[in-house]
Amino acid sequence: MSVLVYSRFIILVTSVVACAANPRVNRTGVSPRLTSPVLTESEISSVDPPTALDAIRRLRPQYLRTTSVPGAADGPVVYVDGIRLSGGVEALRDIAATMIREIRRLDALDATARYGTGHQGGAIVITTKRGG
Repeated sequence: MSVLVYSRFIILVTSVVACAANPRVNRTGVSPRLTSPVLTESEISSVDPPTALDAIRRLRPQYLRTTSVPGAADGPVVYVDGIRLSGGVEALRDIAATMIREIRRLDALDATARYGTGHQGGAIVITTKRGG
């Protein structure tokens, strides 16, 4: 085997090994539960919270944090089954956790691409059992 072929083989093997990910830990070494953009119905039911806001506070509190983006002081915009709610994250108090199929956190770019401008703080998108 020539040196060039051998070098390419080593680079390929090294790349494959470096890119292989442990399914329980992401690139930052943090559990996916702490960074996942999706909160599932089974995760929500495991802690039995009364409202969507309680579920997020217990399982994904980082969803509620504002970013350092200018104009994002109001936090994420909340959508339920595609409808924008007024009142920001406090509107999550009015949604029973038992009605939720999924809660998804979108960053500012994804929220803007999906819903248009005005999402500097991202979005929290809830899909209910009724609407999903």
